Amino acid sequence: MTDNFKEIGSLFGREGAGAGFVKQTDKESFTYAFAWPEGDTWATLTGYLNLDEQPEEYVRRVLQDGGFRSDWGNPDYDPIGDFKETAGDEEQGIRAMLIATGEPPREVTLLPDKNGSTLQSLQALVGGNIETFDIAFGEDVSLYVNEEGLFTCPPNRAIFATEEMAKAGYLSQLDYSKVVEMGDFYTVLNGDIVAVGFDPETGESRSLTDGETARVEGYFTVISKPGSGVKAVDDIRHGITPGGYDISVEIHDCTSGRNALAADAPARDAPGKDDQNIE
Repeated sequence: MTDNFKEIGSLFGREGAGAGFVKQTDKESFTYAFAWPEGDTWATLTGYLNLDEQPEEYVRRVLQDGGFRSDWGNPDYDPIGDFKETAGDEEQGIRAMLIATGEPPREVTLLPDKNGSTLQSLQALVGGNIETFDIAFGEDVSLYVNEEGLFTCPPNRAIFATEEMAKAGYLSQLDYSKVVEMGDFYTVLNGDIVAVGFDPETGESRSLTDGETARVEGYFTVISKPGSGVKAVDDIRHGITPGGYDISVEIHDCTSGRNALAADAPARDAPGKDDQNIE
């Protein structure tokens, strides 16, 4: 669900284009605001709909008054179904995870704009222009951070080399002559982080699968814990090499996530080290 109103675009059945905004508060509950030109002024219709509790005829009348009449001449047209498909975010939004600074990871929904882009949602979550860090979990999961986060945001999470990074041969950021091993400290990400699924075939973002969600949550809860970025930066400032993590911890505490990930799809190759897109 989302805490923000979602624009549902022009509505049909008016002489002039109407507009609607809706906030889904639970599976069948919506707060709505419809507006349409009426002469020299704008008419509005606002209120609350619960598609489970309120009489169907009442809901149908509200939606028809609000402009859900795109196929008015069709006796089979269902304004309630049209509304749910248009206004609901469960099917249309992208399932992602927000790893906020100092907080445990939590699921969020990225709502697309009227052009289908989730860029604005990502920018709102990271607080500015976005930059990808897509090496930690292979090519199917991208991490987004604030492009200027190194200079404007506090340290968030220490990144420790994953199995994919070790196999791909990424170089240590502390010693460029050394290839990282699983569990080695790699870098620090500043500011809030958003994890999103990625489809290499289409080049577009997608929802995280259950397995990917479990693994990302496990990694940023057990391995890259809240406060790990601050500790790593403090160690470096004092001339101490940040410690890695015990590989057995991930094996023991992230078993369910790994099993779920394996069930989602066959193992995929990690991106090559020549494809690194971070500084």
